Amino acid sequence: MPLTSYAIETFVSAKITALTESNIADMAKEYPDADRWLTSFVGNVIFRNHIQESDRPFLIQFIRKVEKSFDEYRLAKEALDQFVQRGNTGWSSYFKVLGHLESSIAQLYQAFDTARKKLNQNLFETDDGSSLDRLNKIYNTSRHQLAQDEQTVWVTNAGISTAYHELSFNEIEEMLRECASITQRVISGEIEPKKQS
Repeated sequence: MPLTSYAIETFVSAKITALTESNIADMAKEYPDADRWLTSFVGNVIFRNHIQESDRPFLIQFIRKVEKSFDEYRLAKEALDQFVQRGNTGWSSYFKVLGHLESSIAQLYQAFDTARKKLNQNLFETDDGSSLDRLNKIYNTSRHQLAQDEQTVWVTNAGISTAYHELSFNEIEEMLRECASITQRVISGEIEPKKQS
C-alpha cells in the first residue's frame, strides 16, 4: 500500500509531493549515439589516429564524463516520467530521480572542470551567477551534504535546487548540448589539437 501525501510530507520530505511534472527533455532522442561516443573516439584514434598522443588522456576523460552525464540524465528522465505517472507518492522513486540527476550534474561539472584544467583558463567566476557557477555550487552542495540535513539538493518541476541556487532543466540541457557539440566535433576530426612543433 503506497504512503499518503501526508505521510510522505511528515516522515520523509514535503519536497517530494511538490514534484508533479516531468519536464526533462529526451536528450537520448536528440543524441541517439551518445552511449557510443567513447567507443567511436577510441576507434577513430586506432584507425584514423587524428589526435596526438599527448591530448588523448584529456579527451578520453572529457568524453567519458560527457557520455556518463548523458546516460544519467536519460535515467533521470525515465525515473521522473514513472514517478509522475504513478502520482508522485513514491518516495523511493523520487530519490532515484534525484540520484540520477546528482550523478549527471557531477559528471557534467567534472567534464567542464577537466576542460578548464586542460585550457588553463576559468570558465566562470565564483558567484557570477552563470549556469556553470550554479552547476558548481549544486555539485558541491550534493558532495558535502551533512547527515543531519533533510535534503540539501532536491528536484523541482523546473529543475534542481538547493537552498540558495537553482538550475533549470533547460540550463542543464544547454550545457549538455555544448559538451555534445564538442564531443561530436572531436570524434569527427573537425576539432584537432595543434600539432607539436
